[in-house]
Amino acid sequence: TMGGDWTISVDVALADGTTFSQTFDTLSISAMSDKLVVINVWGRPTTTGNNTAFYMDVSNGTTAEDALVGAAVPVCGAAELHESYDQGQGVMGMRPVDGQRIAVTAGGTEHLKPGGMHLMCMGTTQDLTIGDEIALTLTFEHAGEMVVTAAIQEAPAMNMGQTSMDMASDEHDHEHNHEEHMAEMATIPNNGAVITIVAPAAGTTFTTSDMVRVEVATENFDLSQEGNHWHIYLDDEAIEMIEGGASEYELELHGLTTGEHTIRVTMSNADHDELQDGASVVITVE
Repeated sequence: TMGGDWTISVDVALADGTTFSQTFDTLSISAMSDKLVVINVWGRPTTTGNNTAFYMDVSNGTTAEDALVGAAVPVCGAAELHESYDQGQGVMGMRPVDGQRIAVTAGGTEHLKPGGMHLMCMGTTQDLTIGDEIALTLTFEHAGEMVVTAAIQEAPAMNMGQTSMDMASDEHDHEHNHEEHMAEMATIPNNGAVITIVAPAAGTTFTTSDMVRVEVATENFDLSQEGNHWHIYLDDEAIEMIEGGASEYELELHGLTTGEHTIRVTMSNADHDELQDGASVVITVE
């Protein structure tokens, strides 16, 4: 309930006895009060006529449930509350939130985030570029109208299961960041290690507004072992390295051209060596 800049340290012990720690520095936390507050508001860049989405954290400091029930955004032809959902076989779909109502429990926080609920902006009336600030008028059942400012930015890198706190923190407790890691990798034989793409299925068709759930399975390579991780590439462009034993990642297709695209995954160890043989699937974007 105490607002301000926080530093949070997390110690994790895995089932095999290995441990690691991570510190999230300078998290700006709004004090719980008798008010509803909206923080961490951001949106994705796009060009005129296309769709985009806005995300935020809504904290309800009151003693009664409230709900986000609508929004008005001058740069959107229409603005609706949407949610992402798993259609199966690695396909993530989007649909309007039931009743156009997102409840926020008393004393609770609702995270509107990629891969979950969000504010969908359809038919933008202007280009939205990184660095722009957009005014959103949010409507709540009890708090009424609230105007907040959304910063247009690239999506913060985020693995499956991470919370919005990760967006404001160092994303990897590692001596090298993602770019340094990719630049310094050596390639080594697999020595029996195998990675398989469980989802999406090869040949699946998506749209540029879809989020694709990339799920992998490995043999003779323990993703939960300290230092082990995997990489995901889209058309040979390095997208992300996934750590901490996670076997899933949500891949955004926003901005891709129509046609076939290749998703490729590889395994890597604590020494930054990437195993030679990975796996790949070809998907179609329309």
